[in-house]
Amino acid sequence: MATTVERSNITAQDLERAIKSKDNRWAILAALRFVLALIVMFPHTGSFANLPKPLHYIDSFSPITAVLVFLVISGYSIAHSINTERSGFYSRRLGRIYPLYFVCMVLTLIPFMVWGPSITFEKWPALSMPNIKEVIGNFALLEGFVVRKISAPTWSLTVEVLFYALAPILVLLRTRWLLLFVGISAIMFADAPTLYFIHKPMHGNAALMTGWAWVLGFLYYRHKDQPWAKNLLLVVGAIVIIQNRPEGRLAELTWLCATLLIIHAPEIRNLPARVSRTFVYLGELSYPLYILHFPVLVLLGANKAHHPWWVYVVTVFIVTIAAYHLIDAPYRKSVKRRASINWRAQAA
Repeated sequence: MATTVERSNITAQDLERAIKSKDNRWAILAALRFVLALIVMFPHTGSFANLPKPLHYIDSFSPITAVLVFLVISGYSIAHSINTERSGFYSRRLGRIYPLYFVCMVLTLIPFMVWGPSITFEKWPALSMPNIKEVIGNFALLEGFVVRKISAPTWSLTVEVLFYALAPILVLLRTRWLLLFVGISAIMFADAPTLYFIHKPMHGNAALMTGWAWVLGFLYYRHKDQPWAKNLLLVVGAIVIIQNRPEGRLAELTWLCATLLIIHAPEIRNLPARVSRTFVYLGELSYPLYILHFPVLVLLGANKAHHPWWVYVVTVFIVTIAAYHLIDAPYRKSVKRRASINWRAQAA
């Protein structure tokens, strides 16, 4: 089951200022992203190992609905980012997503180098080695457009990348045109017969069928103070999810609870600073958790290897935390340092 997790588009300084000013909006959304990542990660884990019943029931909250909420948060935060600072928008986005995406692609290819062109599992369907065109296409973020995906979670990331590319245009469009797209895309999603049909087709069909959620978040940021925008965010998604009946018995409840939290996050102002920082940290882990958990599960479960469920979960979190502290955070600090040096040079 494919998913996506969107990293916040807010800088560390923005988050620190928000904590000090008691505006906990971004901290709340960061914690929500982490919870959504868990809703995606545990059902994937259950496809490689037998989970205990309390964790098995997480699947009821619907990973595909978690993906749709991720897209809403992405659209909302991208709207904030591009309205706050358009300069360097594309380089900021690429710098935030690609280093760990590159690591994901490398981890995805390692099992084929070790075990050969076909990898079998006890529960998950066998995987076949991608050809060179598919490898290049996936490294270029073109899966779902011109090549098949080679790692389960990445289809939705390429949906987001498409809307990142379109964001400077979308910000110029009138609301009615964005609403028209939401309507067409939502109808396509509602009519999709299966989840497999949503993320498997080529030529950008996944973006057409799930883009309504991203554009809803984008629109909501534009009109967040207007009651109709809040109702649109809640009602449209719930109706589309009920009509589509995606996997998960509590899919519509997941949508309603998550979007209510998005709507009311700015009103939550009494969180202690320590709690806010914890939420922000969990949000920072959500992207590496999303992008890396599946290749780690594949590495552990290849050729029908037997491990208890907790080995999968603990390993995923070790890799997630290590990737954040050793790759993601240092890279972002280096980018910030170079930007600061360039700014001083231009100012001088």
